[in-house]
Amino acid sequence: MPFPFRRRPVVADVLAPDQEGYVLALHDAGDIADALQHQTDRAYRDAIGERAAAGARNTTELHVQASVMDARGSVLDDVLFLEGVLHAARDRRLRPELIERLETAVDHGHGLVVLLAECAIATATPDDGHDV
Repeated sequence: MPFPFRRRPVVADVLAPDQEGYVLALHDAGDIADALQHQTDRAYRDAIGERAAAGARNTTELHVQASVMDARGSVLDDVLFLEGVLHAARDRRLRPELIERLETAVDHGHGLVVLLAECAIATATPDDGHDV
């Protein structure tokens, strides 16, 4: 079943979009697992340079602050997108197991947003007179 998907090029890469930007949903659990593995492998492969760059540029708390806030924004965007997916699944009365897993993913996502906010706050200049 084709569906429009323009949110994440990573998904389009895994599921091979057609010329109109549609991808075919996978029906077989094994095919889905393979696509997920491909997605994971590609992400780790692409992250090799990113990890080195992150290590080189995040030398102070203030540098870390910018990176953490950027990551928090991305995670928050993704969590809010997943909330929309969850609401649609509920509205369409999709399988309860799917809805439960989406609820768990959204809850964990919001938890990660909170943790990243706490990390950003922890980068504030301390009041002990030491420079950050």
